[in-house]
Amino acid sequence: MQVQQRVPLTRANLPAARLSMVQATPAEVGSAPAIRSVVTVDAGGVPARLYRDDDHDAMPVVLYAHGGGWVMGSVDTHDGLCRHVAAASGWAVLSVDYRLAPEYPYPAAVDDMARALTWLRGPGAARHGLDPGRTAVAGDSVGGHLAAVTARRARDAGVRLAGQILICPVIDPAADYPALARVS
Repeated sequence: MQVQQRVPLTRANLPAARLSMVQATPAEVGSAPAIRSVVTVDAGGVPARLYRDDDHDAMPVVLYAHGGGWVMGSVDTHDGLCRHVAAASGWAVLSVDYRLAPEYPYPAAVDDMARALTWLRGPGAARHGLDPGRTAVAGDSVGGHLAAVTARRARDAGVRLAGQILICPVIDPAADYPALARVS
């Protein structure tokens, strides 16, 4: 099993760090299930990938944000995970290929998630057989952060979501986590 090579994350090393994540993905995710439909969509001007393992109309949908420290990751690195989620949940999954820093600084990624959520709540989603009234947000690591921010902004705008799924979210602004105790 190939694990991700730890490349110091600096602006100069960013291309190598991004490549190491891509190269480690198959070993870390494993084989992904075949599902009924995977299509690339324009979600309100944001590139995204829509996963469906069912052909029913008015499917609930999970708006998914990948992890990668705001600077790495993509719909490709999280393809296997999104296939698993769609297959196991019976929900469609819209994986957002949000813009990465430092090329696109804050608030680009947050704005991309907001635009994709707006698209999901409009006629674009209906054309893909999605139920805009049953939308959840989800993400892993920094994607969990983006999902939480998206859910909070939706709440503040009076938009009801079906839920949020935060996988190891980065939600402490200071990243001030207690040290783990050593086990001997």
